[in-house]
Amino acid sequence: MKKAMLVLVMAMVSSCGPDLQGSADEMGSDELATASDELGAAVVVRIVGTTFVPASVRVKKGTTVKFMNVSPMAHTVTSGAGSSAPGAGSAFDAPVAAGKSVSLKFNTVGTVPYFCRPHEPMGMKGVVVVTP
Repeated sequence: MKKAMLVLVMAMVSSCGPDLQGSADEMGSDELATASDELGAAVVVRIVGTTFVPASVRVKKGTTVKFMNVSPMAHTVTSGAGSSAPGAGSAFDAPVAAGKSVSLKFNTVGTVPYFCRPHEPMGMKGVVVVTP
């Protein structure tokens, strides 16, 4: 499978009500940050230190985004622009232990901001832009 990194500039956006499906799984040591929304393949966002890499991804509706924690500390992938935003965590609020991953399927077109609860003060935020 051809692997390519998709890096976009993160923009301040408002949340929409995404229809998501998620599951936790273990990550393989040979996996790399990848993006391939043309084929509907999973897009991988690495959690490195207190950063989502890439912090912004653009995917097609129905694409699964896998958040892989390659840092030695626990994180979360939480919906919303921040903990004080209305509805923060209502769409998803997934813990991601060190060396683990969580996969979320984005089924609704729109812009979905997310953040890490413990590292929000350090600016640990990202966005998934879901296109038709």
